[in-house]
Amino acid sequence: MKDPFYAPMGEIREQKVWKSGTSYVTPIPPLWVERNLKRKNIGKSSLPVYAANLDENTMILSISETPLEEELQSYESKEDDHPLDLTAYVYGAYMKGERGVYVTIPLNHVNTLNALNAMPSKLIGIDLQEQNAEKTYLKFNDDEKPEIKERLSSAYNRINEMYESNKKALDKFPDEKELLKNQCLVDRGENWLDKMSFYMKRLFNRSLFDMKLFNELDIGTRQNILYYDSIVSNTERIGDLHKEISMTIKRLSDIQKKEKDKLDLAPMSEYLTASHTIVTTAFDLLGDKIKKTPKIDAELIDELGIEYIPGLYEKNKAENMVQYVSEGKKYARLLSILQSRIWGLKGNASNIIEAKLNMRK
Repeated sequence: MKDPFYAPMGEIREQKVWKSGTSYVTPIPPLWVERNLKRKNIGKSSLPVYAANLDENTMILSISETPLEEELQSYESKEDDHPLDLTAYVYGAYMKGERGVYVTIPLNHVNTLNALNAMPSKLIGIDLQEQNAEKTYLKFNDDEKPEIKERLSSAYNRINEMYESNKKALDKFPDEKELLKNQCLVDRGENWLDKMSFYMKRLFNRSLFDMKLFNELDIGTRQNILYYDSIVSNTERIGDLHKEISMTIKRLSDIQKKEKDKLDLAPMSEYLTASHTIVTTAFDLLGDKIKKTPKIDAELIDELGIEYIPGLYEKNKAENMVQYVSEGKKYARLLSILQSRIWGLKGNASNIIEAKLNMRK
């Protein structure tokens, strides 16, 4: 006879709750209990369970106040594998919140070995520990006290450096050496934001089942994890856009030198400044530098013109911007790309503002 309380892992089903004395009870799937008893190697007489409220409608059960000791995953490189297969596997385990993975790569898989050795430069807290010539343990380390606001403040400092570098290039095309220096600064900033984004998302995923980590994050309710995840994603995207802006400026400079033209990018510089103002406002709001009541918050969004209108930063300047791009002739395509990337900064900043205003205390 099938156990009426059996439930496959990951399945969501309706259950009843009964009152028992001063408490309420509901059955827990035996498979879940037995699996964790075995995993924790403890007797069947007791199983410590920790309950966490995700929101007013959802509760999560964990058998430990700290993350479970997972059975470590392993990856074995095959003959037809691409280095990106390893990268995708490691990134997946890292984001999932695993403690680490074992990786086995034959010595003749040079490209995959290079991808493995590059991991510490791409993800925060990666430690390569060789087991033998072909087997390596990738240990994922986490900070003892993750500080979200401090990391987001550092992220804004990087973004501001990228903005100033790109604005300087738009104000006046620098020489080739300065352009390459600009690209290098922006590339490093974008790489830092990528690593920060992956690391923060790893912490968010782990905190769903780790009460100690969740309390250290100090983000209010568990529902706020969703909003902070959105904030981190949009912050990372702002870095991507600045990198694309830097690359487009370089391409415009190359064409200008070839055609021996003089291209006026002052309107784009002004456009970039307007979009960066909204980015700054978003991070000021995150850092609680702006104090608003809910009513004024709505007015703030309206004042900033946070509307998804591609290519526009002020409605009354719409025609001027369109005319500027269309008159660019041979530069029109690159100017249009530059315009859309700068507008994207405003869109991502508005997403950050909306996520912050939707958070629960």
